[in-house]
Order: sequence, then C-alpha cells, then structure tokens
Amino acid sequence: MKNKIILTLILLLSLFLRFYKLGSLPNAYTPDEVAQGYTAYSILKTGKDEWGSRNWLTLKSFGDYKPPLQTLFMIPSIKIFGLTPFAIRFPNALLSIFTVLLAYLIAKKLFNVESISLLSAFLVSVSPHLLPMSRIALEANILVFLTSLGTYLFFTNLPLSAIAFGLTLFTYHSAKVFVPVLIIALFIYTKKFNKTFLVIFSLFLAILILNNKGVRMGDIAITHPTDNWQGLSSDQYQMRQNGSPKLITRLLNNKLTYVGKVFAQNYFSYLSPQFLATTGAGETTYGMLPGFGIVSYIGTLGILYTIYIVIKKKPSRQLKLLFFLLLFAPCIPALAKGTYSANRISILAPFIQIICAYGLIALLNNKYLKILITLLLFFESAYFFQTYFYRANQILADGMLFGHKEAIGYVKQLPEKTIIYSRKLSEPQAYVAFFNQIDPSITQKDFAQIKQDFTFLDQVGEYKLANYIFKNIDFVRDSQIPNVVLVGKTDEIPNDKVTLFVQDKIAIFYETK
Repeated sequence: MKNKIILTLILLLSLFLRFYKLGSLPNAYTPDEVAQGYTAYSILKTGKDEWGSRNWLTLKSFGDYKPPLQTLFMIPSIKIFGLTPFAIRFPNALLSIFTVLLAYLIAKKLFNVESISLLSAFLVSVSPHLLPMSRIALEANILVFLTSLGTYLFFTNLPLSAIAFGLTLFTYHSAKVFVPVLIIALFIYTKKFNKTFLVIFSLFLAILILNNKGVRMGDIAITHPTDNWQGLSSDQYQMRQNGSPKLITRLLNNKLTYVGKVFAQNYFSYLSPQFLATTGAGETTYGMLPGFGIVSYIGTLGILYTIYIVIKKKPSRQLKLLFFLLLFAPCIPALAKGTYSANRISILAPFIQIICAYGLIALLNNKYLKILITLLLFFESAYFFQTYFYRANQILADGMLFGHKEAIGYVKQLPEKTIIYSRKLSEPQAYVAFFNQIDPSITQKDFAQIKQDFTFLDQVGEYKLANYIFKNIDFVRDSQIPNVVLVGKTDEIPNDKVTLFVQDKIAIFYETK
C-alpha cells in the first residue's frame, strides 16, 4: 500500500510538472511544433495536409517529410482545444506521464525491487532532459513513450509489443536504427523467439518502406560535412606542402579517417561527464536549459556506482542488457553533425534512469549516504524546477525564436495591407498559418502555386500565403509599396524606420502611404 501511494505521488508530481502553464511556458514555439500543429489542423478540416495530399504517412511539411505520428496524435487534441499552443503540446505532455509509469514497470520486470522501480520513475519524472522535452511538441518524446511501452509489453504481451515498436518507426528517424537493435537485444535477453511478433513488426516496416519519401541525411550526416570536404582538402594540401609523402598523407588523412574521427568525438561526447552531469544538452532550440546534465550530478553518481558493481562482481543479465543499450544508443546521434543533441539521444530513456536508480539504491544501504543523497537529489531537482519555471522563457527566447506570435498579433491589428515577412526568420509561413489559423483550403491553393522542384521550402526564393509574401526584404524597394508591412530581422530594416521591435530580434515597419 505504501509503495502504491509513493507511485501515485510521483505520477501526480509528473502531472503538475508537465501541465503547469503548458501553453505559455516556454512562451516561444519551434517551427516544427507549429508546422505539425497546422498540418494536423489541415487534416482535421479537409482530410489533406497543407500541400493537398491525402497520404497521412508522408507529410511534406518543409520538404523534410516529418514522421507522421506526432502530427496525427495532435488531431484529437486540436479538435477538443482548438488550434492553440496548449493543444499541440497536450499529447506529448500526457504521454510523458505514462512514460514515468512505464519506467516503474520496466524496472519492476527487470529487478523486481520496489525501491529501484520507484526511484526510476522519480528520475524520469524530474529529469532535466525529459521534462523540458515533454513540454513542447517534440517527436522524440513520443519515441521515448512508445519505446518504453514496447519494452514493457515485450515481457507481457508480444503482439501488442510489436505494434508499439512498429509505431516507433513513424515517430523519429533514430527509431529506425535503435528499435530493431533493441528488439534483438530483448529477444536475446528473454531467450524468446516469436513469429507473430516478427510478422507484425515486419508489416509496419513494410509500410514505412513503401511510404518512404526521403530522410534528412544529406544535411545532417557526418558523411556530408558542411564545407563539402574543403577542410580535409586543405589539411592534405598543407601536409604535402610541408613535405609529407603523398601516399602517407592520403592513407592517414582521407574521408574515412575524417568520418571515424568525428564519429568517435560525437560518440564519447554523449557519454561524457559534461553531458551527463554538468553541461547537458543545452539545446535551447528544443527547449533544453544549458547547465543541467541529462541525468544530473546525483544520477551520474548512480551510473558510476553501478559501473563499480559491474566491475567488482559478475554483472547480472539485467545490467548487461541495460549497459548494452547505454553503449549502443550514442552510435546513432554520433552519425549526425553536432554533439549534445537532446532529441537524438532521447533513445537512452528510460534505460539510463534505471541504471542510475540501481546504483543509487545500492548506495542508499549506508544510512549516512542515504540522508545525504536524498537531500542532494531533492535540492538538485528543486533548483532545476526553479530555474525552469521562473527563467526558462528568458533563457529559451533566442533559441526557440520568440517573437513570431507577438509580431503576427501586432500585424493582425493593422488595417488592410500587404505583408512581406522575411524568409530569414526561419520557416515564417508555419508561424503565419498557425497563429492566424488560416483556412487550410487557402493554404493548399497558395502552396499549389509553388514549384515542386525544391528539397526544402526555404530554398524557394519567394512564395505567398493569403496576404503574406515570404522573401528576403529589400527595404529601399519594398518600403515604397503602398500600405505595406515589413516583418524582418533587425538588420533588414533601418533602426530609424522601425515601427516596433519584438525582443530585439524582429523588426516591423508599417507606414500608411
């Protein structure tokens, strides 16, 4: 009874942390979340996305063909709450509460130790990594839920597990690599082989392949460096100029060694103390707060003590499974440019929290350590909550592009006009469509006029939506248009001509002719 009360309290805490001021904290919105929200709104109203397609499994969006599941989950929420920030964030927040429960259930299945299970749930609930993710519309958060669900059901109902794992393929791109490996690991761990499971999962895989319109490989993979290999060519040239033999230069400095070096750097960055304990993801673009490790200091202590136990004793099958997942998961984000990505490493959850809980519970056998660790854990959590709920809007303003909602709200109050909205303001059409709640039939008609020979929408020079024109602003020429409104970056409009600044990032010019 006592344990059920504790679990209930953890779930209630999760509910509060995820729904408190959900629609306005953060009070900035990523292009992806408003774009997916508007796509869901378009499907709800017309049965088609904003490009006029009825194929809900290949949603074009910006040209990146986002996995569809999050968008589809938004439809009921928008039906109930309308096209609002709260509505598009609601599914993620709700599912993340179930993830907390699933962390408890998975730990219970693995170790059957109540204290480890409860602490695992608590660590997921207050995670500086997972909590911010659950409060904005991120595909990776749904992946965490479905991966957790699939893992738990693998121990209890294999056909349902196959469905849950199959759905992950339509959530976030990293699932397409991680989930099949996770399934193999679970088969080996449980020593089960189930044909029904494989048939069901293969069906989802076939649907994915048949509807695959492309993955963002070219612009994010380490095999496609941003400088188009100019840096490598420069290094080779300098070595040759300094007397290095041509053959040796090519053997030691080539595309393969470059990719291997970058992969290793990326891989170990995700297992570093900085990422786990101190710096954290710091990806304000996706709502992460810099300076908070993904499992915090206390969680990292739990991992270290679990490693100590593994070294000192023969590791159990459960720990072998968890550490295999811990060591394999960073391989996937390591293949992409950049480090410390909160989204890409989300596949670690809830397994890394269970490892943390295992080590911490072992440490808590010491009475004095139990008091100290408990106090530090609650202090650490409280400090993060205070920072997030009282400073996040300021910290995240730049990264999450604060100002679009406010700029569009101001422009809506102006009389009939032509509005030129700068393309430099990162997918502005998504914000305009969402916050104006433009009739999807109008969007479909206007988007049909855009030539379809682009990879990403931001490669199109100029396009329109309702009375908005999206292009780079030429102030001298564009300001001469009668009753024009210009919305752009502050360097696109002279300071003495600005009618309104929004967060010193967006400048608005309006002058009646």
